[in-house]
Amino acid sequence: MPHDILCSSPLLTQHMFKFIILSYPNAIPKEHECLIALFEAGLTHFHIRKQTLSEAELRTYIQRIPSSFHNRLILHHHHQLAQEFAVKGIHFNRWNPYTTNTSENLLLTQASHSFDDIRNLATNIHYSFLSPIFDSISKKKYYSQFSVPDLKDFFHTYQGNSQVIALGGIDERKVQLAKEIGFHGIAVLGCIWEPLVETQNIATVIRKYHTIQREIDA
Repeated sequence: MPHDILCSSPLLTQHMFKFIILSYPNAIPKEHECLIALFEAGLTHFHIRKQTLSEAELRTYIQRIPSSFHNRLILHHHHQLAQEFAVKGIHFNRWNPYTTNTSENLLLTQASHSFDDIRNLATNIHYSFLSPIFDSISKKKYYSQFSVPDLKDFFHTYQGNSQVIALGGIDERKVQLAKEIGFHGIAVLGCIWEPLVETQNIATVIRKYHTIQREIDA
């Protein structure tokens, strides 16, 4: 059973601590097989960040995912595919900047790299990644830009509409600290996908997923 309720209105689930996975930027052997296993394990928010894919290639990527899981996908590129596949949401970035001309049924997300970015989010952004919180696992020499005291001070006074999701260097050892700081969820990339890149062992990835989920539930 998913740990985050799937429903037509994203706002109804905002109070729950989110566990989000971002796609690996490049193609990986057994990627779709592993992704389907993650959905079956309970994953409810999967961000497809494949900026090198054409619209046709991204369509093919989505078509390889069973339609029953399409309502767990958030697209970073080719937003025009959102309605075609009835996905969960879309993500705004420098290639696809924020626009008010979006469906009310879509979950809207964005990336932030400073406290001012968070404070200036549009009121209909459901959540924003704040990064890099810890030293990145997948990006070499991509180091944390925030101190724990500064993060705690920010959340002590934060009253915005959007949830703030910790991104960058997140694994099971960082979950409790992220919760203590005040984040509304975590997003992971390297700690999930690097084991698949190195070993092509899907069971290892699923064990990692469950380990992180147990920390969230603790």
